Amino acid sequence: MSLDRDTYGMILAEYAQKQNRGTLQAAMAKAGL
Repeated sequence: MSLDRDTYGMILAEYAQKQNRGTLQAAMAKAGL
């Protein structure tokens, strides 16, 4: 799964607001990042 910068930025912003590193890492892993 490849993400363009806009989509990737929205994902980062969403999880940054939640400040949940574990969830962010899981989301990135699912995205193949």
